[in-house]
Amino acid sequence: FPYNFNYDPKEFLQSDYDSAPGDKQFAEQQPLGREVIFQFELEEEIDIAEMPNWEGITHIVQAALSILKYSATRFDTYTDVGDGCLLLSEFKEGNLVLVWDGRRHIDINLFLFDDEKELADSFASKFILFAENKLKVALRDDFPRGLGRVVNFKSDLEYKGFDSLPERKPYVE
Repeated sequence: FPYNFNYDPKEFLQSDYDSAPGDKQFAEQQPLGREVIFQFELEEEIDIAEMPNWEGITHIVQAALSILKYSATRFDTYTDVGDGCLLLSEFKEGNLVLVWDGRRHIDINLFLFDDEKELADSFASKFILFAENKLKVALRDDFPRGLGRVVNFKSDLEYKGFDSLPERKPYVE
């Protein structure tokens, strides 16, 4: 790859770009909730024989939801899908879909109309607690959901610049 010693890059300022389309999208979005994808896995030192079965997983989900004061209007479990199970739960505050591979891995898609991060944190910690700390979060992705090409949570729309942040640290862990 030949190096160009005479390269003179042009630098652009933010004011060189039209921010109107982005400002319009930011103003029009309407966040309605939070979707969280969790991937739970059995802790490394735990033998697969200690993984809860589908009935145990069902009870763990029900217990975690009840601690959050969510009462299911629909709760279905399907065990005729591969070696594990599929669990669907609907409640006034959102819904949950769980897929267990029958071995060491559980995927949970949790949607909550309240987009506060603490609710999803609480669900995850209660799920692990009721699984007797045999599971760990291997992956977590949080997504804002809503109308108008939503890309922000409600709390992000209140952002008043870096100096307004009390702890001045990024949102991402």
